[in-house]
Amino acid sequence: MPINKFILLTLISCPFLSLGQPKQIDTLIKCQKDWKYLEIKKEMTGTILFYDQPTFFCGRISTASIAILKTETGDTIRILTLCHIRLSKAPNEFTPGDIVTVTPTEAPSFQVDFVPYDPQVCIIKTAYFGSIRFLKANNNKKTE
Repeated sequence: MPINKFILLTLISCPFLSLGQPKQIDTLIKCQKDWKYLEIKKEMTGTILFYDQPTFFCGRISTASIAILKTETGDTIRILTLCHIRLSKAPNEFTPGDIVTVTPTEAPSFQVDFVPYDPQVCIIKTAYFGSIRFLKANNNKKTE
């Protein structure tokens, strides 16, 4: 059994972690092998379509939050932010419809062990590493 699958299956057996169903984990592992990791050339703005953060700390296992964004140019992309976690009962930092800015970050020299399952895991084949900053809420609240 590949080490990533072993780690993920071990993690989903912990009752305080909500990582998804085993079938989703298998799909994530299978499809993530086909992802291409590219660098963002410049800062961009987009709208959150999906966002999730891991609920366990980075350390021996590397983690990343995952965002699916619709960019200003109409592209749908995946953004990974290393070690961007949330407490188990806390809400995600971003919600669908939020307007955000993505700042490029350097891709790590290692493989990310865990990213949350996203509904486009097998559809979007590219992933970019970046830092996401909130600009405007989906209900037109004032910018922070």
